[in-house]
Amino acid sequence: MKLSEHLIATLLSLSTVQCLWYYNVYYKWKTIEYNIPPNIQLNSSAYVPQNNIISLIKIHEKRMFITTPAYLRGVPVTLSTVPYNPKYRWWQPYFFPHEDSPKLTPFPSYEMNKMGDCDALQLVSGIEIDQFGRLWVVDVGRVYLLEEYDMVGETVNLCPAKIMIFDVRYNRSKLLSTYTFPENVAPSGSNFLKNIQVACETK
Repeated sequence: MKLSEHLIATLLSLSTVQCLWYYNVYYKWKTIEYNIPPNIQLNSSAYVPQNNIISLIKIHEKRMFITTPAYLRGVPVTLSTVPYNPKYRWWQPYFFPHEDSPKLTPFPSYEMNKMGDCDALQLVSGIEIDQFGRLWVVDVGRVYLLEEYDMVGETVNLCPAKIMIFDVRYNRSKLLSTYTFPENVAPSGSNFLKNIQVACETK
């Protein structure tokens, strides 16, 4: 091995060790569960544990915002939160243990995740938080996108695609605005909007 190659390999090894040293497991889940209102009973078709998969996570202040897209049936909530401690340190679990696998709390509420209600969230495929504490949410509108490939069902075109903006500063969950995409921009029967980049200079 040449000296330059040896140096590069050494630097890469050191970088890997350094990354591993500073990263800690904050939460871990084998099965995703939700804080559902006590008056709601989910049957076996409304909640299928293996179909609930975390797709995106964004952190703002003391909350993690988590997406669980309804690509398949049995996903009752598409956007949730869990608590987050921004001053978390690697040694804290030994002295201040917290729940490793907390239930996800529907955001902004369970009702606002109601499937078939076009004023609510259907399938969240992208989230971003700007410097003003606004959560931008991309909602595809249609659900069960992967079932057609599994040959066990088909996509369901419930609602048009939209972007919803929430004020999430200081633990708020206030809806500020909703933009619905025109049919010629994001067809309700075929769109698959994904992710979002936000660049804001003013509120």
